[in-house]
Amino acid sequence: MPKFSWATRRLPTRDELDARNPRKRALVALGTLAGLVTLAASWWAKNGAELVDELVFRIDTIRVYWNLVATPEEKSTWTWVLVALLLAVLLGAILFHRFVWRAIFPDLVRLDPHGHPGGRPERVGRLFRTRRYQDGEHVRYRLYYKHGHRWFPLFRFDHVDLDTSAKPAHHGVSIIHCGRLDRDPAGNRFRRIASTESYGAAPLETTFREEEVVEDQHRKTSIVGPGPGMNPEVMRRKWAAEPSMTPVLEQRGRALLAQPQPPQEEAP
Repeated sequence: MPKFSWATRRLPTRDELDARNPRKRALVALGTLAGLVTLAASWWAKNGAELVDELVFRIDTIRVYWNLVATPEEKSTWTWVLVALLLAVLLGAILFHRFVWRAIFPDLVRLDPHGHPGGRPERVGRLFRTRRYQDGEHVRYRLYYKHGHRWFPLFRFDHVDLDTSAKPAHHGVSIIHCGRLDRDPAGNRFRRIASTESYGAAPLETTFREEEVVEDQHRKTSIVGPGPGMNPEVMRRKWAAEPSMTPVLEQRGRALLAQPQPPQEEAP
């Protein structure tokens, strides 16, 4: 008997994926839910009264123990135990969402190699499913995701068709490399198309007067590095106005000598 392999499974085509009606799946899910509710109601009609009596008896036993039997020390102990259990459940839910839920349904981010060279990826939504399909001779990927954390409608997802699947970046995040995502011009409001056309803004890898920026950086480095005394512009202006420092000092000394000295009183 040949073994089943996912590699030998026939891939659907794009037309087959588009022809699948999510309303049919919604009706099947609602029918299954209605059947489960009916079974639960029939079971409750037979065993509900006994279950309620047992539950009421246990609650009343706990009430009698808490009001008449338990000491203040036991009440304090049970209070801390309940608080610890509540915190443990809350911590377990947070850890489950952080490490399990996000590992199964990661955040989908879009990174455009032309518009975001080395930049921060743009978050698209939460990735729920990836489907391979046959498009002629090529195998492409359809990514189903929820846009903006929305919950409803439950059975409709935004999807985008790409040549490659989403690449895991780190835990809970997957990256798709494509241009901006535009709505389907054919009218499908749940379909996005990867557009590779430019859209107004200049690419971030372009430079603006690179030679002038480098020259200004060298000039500022020559000023700040050696210190202000080695600034060629300052020294050039100084020596243009004052050829030497010696004549200035001599002029100041001569001016001091030329000033009349106050008469000195003779000592008695």
